[in-house]
Amino acid sequence: MGFVVWFLAAATLGCTLAFSYISRSVGGLATLDATLPLWTPDEAYARLSSLGEDGRHAYLNLNAVDMIYPFCYAPLLSLMISSQRGNAVVKFLAVISTFLAGFFDIVENLCVMVQTVAIVLPGCVF
Repeated sequence: MGFVVWFLAAATLGCTLAFSYISRSVGGLATLDATLPLWTPDEAYARLSSLGEDGRHAYLNLNAVDMIYPFCYAPLLSLMISSQRGNAVVKFLAVISTFLAGFFDIVENLCVMVQTVAIVLPGCVF
């Protein structure tokens, strides 16, 4: 289990660093799902249009890293929680909550990616 934890920790750190690097390449623009209050399609189009073609493709890469991230942090957190001593019911609920967080993060990222691809690659149809 030690190797798996270290691997997931390294993958999570790698995603975080890649996310930071790509984010700087698009002028520090946060992903649409990280901005609150929620945005409208017109606001998303305006934000992505301001990036230029290269910036929009970099933004797609940013979303791709954001899709990988939950597959790294959810298992890592659940392994770290499950290895602790304590009440089994509380640990079970905590582990389930990490996987639910990862699942909903993936769903959110898919929704943002579908809308982003429609703006970045106008001819693409899902």
